[in-house]
Amino acid sequence: MVFSQEKDSLFMYSYEELNQRFSKLRYKKPKTAKLYADTMLKKAISERNTKEEYNAYILQSKSLGYLGNISDALVLANKCIAYAKEKNDIVFYVKSIKRKGTLYYNFGKYDEAIKYYLKVDSIARITKNKEYFIYSNQSIASVKTVLGDHKNAADLFLTNETILASLKQDSKYKSKYLNTIIGLCSSYTYFDVPKAEKYLSQIKKISLNTEDKDGLAYYYMLKGIIYYLKKDPDAALQMTPH
Repeated sequence: MVFSQEKDSLFMYSYEELNQRFSKLRYKKPKTAKLYADTMLKKAISERNTKEEYNAYILQSKSLGYLGNISDALVLANKCIAYAKEKNDIVFYVKSIKRKGTLYYNFGKYDEAIKYYLKVDSIARITKNKEYFIYSNQSIASVKTVLGDHKNAADLFLTNETILASLKQDSKYKSKYLNTIIGLCSSYTYFDVPKAEKYLSQIKKISLNTEDKDGLAYYYMLKGIIYYLKKDPDAALQMTPH
């Protein structure tokens, strides 16, 4: 009974608040996060808010993916894609195909994932939308990295570096810029260690300035790899965060 009342009280939150709470918990507590996604859906249906209903389906698809249920997660992603096509909503269509591509990527289905990342890339070229370009370049580069195509991955990360050069001071793009620099450093460790070192110093600088703990973790990991590649295994083993 108490739990039921707690669930009902979630209806008091706005859609934005439910979304924020979902985002905060989606990795650490995916089952709890799903509760917010489910509440958002029920709230939207009860209020006949179709737009928020489909935003809730996106969140539910994410939840199911985090919980390992790719089949049901894909069903919801497809539902959202169909809705976006019906409404001719390009923004929601991109959001939905990004979700489907990410699902395939997270479950190791890279050939399928890249099909959807290329769809985003195609729309980016038509609309000249920078955010779509950044996303498609980063995502396709990530697939190429996993498949061992590090030179082509680096080319895509370099394209993003150019796009983000004038945007990196904007808080909206800081993490995207850091991810691009991390991608470049990682790619170059496979075929151009001096260039990897150049980007390594940038990772440390940006991570410290933005207090990004994940960025610093990547810095220490990549520094250890670079030391090892330079035939200094003892120094590599000492590369732990401190």
